[in-house]
This record gives sequence, C-alpha cells and structure tokens, in this order.
Amino acid sequence: MRWITIIFFLVMLTSQLIADDSNSGLNEESNQPATTRFPCNYVVGDVSGDGNFNALDVVYGLEYFLGGIPPVYICECTTGDWWYVAGDVNGSCSYNGADITRSVRYFTGGASPQPCADCPPAP
Repeated sequence: MRWITIIFFLVMLTSQLIADDSNSGLNEESNQPATTRFPCNYVVGDVSGDGNFNALDVVYGLEYFLGGIPPVYICECTTGDWWYVAGDVNGSCSYNGADITRSVRYFTGGASPQPCADCPPAP
C-alpha cells in the first residue's frame, strides 16, 4: 500500500514536468516516437527518453497506461515486432503494468531493471 502513496505523490509532483517536456524524444518533423531497428540504443527503464531511468519514467509510464502520451522510443527487435523496448524492466519482452510495478520496487530497494534478453540495449 505504501508504494501506491509514493506513486500518487510522484504523479502529483511531476505531471507538469511531463507536460512541459512531452516532446523530448519525439521526431521533430512528425512529432511521433523515435523509431529504430535492432540493435536498439536505449537505457533500460527510460520511458521518457531523457537518457536516464528515474522516478519520472514511472510517472510517465503510469500516465501512458492511463491514456497519456506514449513512450518516446520504439524499436523493432524482431521483424515486424515494434514496441516500447525501454519500458521493459522485468525481462518479459513486452511493456505493461508489471514493468511499472518492477520500476517502483527498484526505486524502493528492489531488484535492478532487466531488459528483454532478445533485445538488449546496444553496447
């Protein structure tokens, strides 16, 4: 229950930051997420596209799953399979609510983020 309070607090404090910087990783010409093919150059957990994995990424992800702005980076890890690879922090090779939970646990002393084994960040 404590992590829900933490998330709520983070959402309240940083929602304006996301609104102010919503285009940080978007393609300037099309205002769409940046896309690339494998190998993908990303930071595990960096949903907001600012180059760091921090609490802002948890809030950004929560807002996305509640109908907000999508993550700013999409990668094609296998042919025809485009997804928000930076958001996968539990190694499931998908981005979903379980990744938000894992992120919160990481910031409260839990296990480190784990990328998809089939699509690790480029060295």
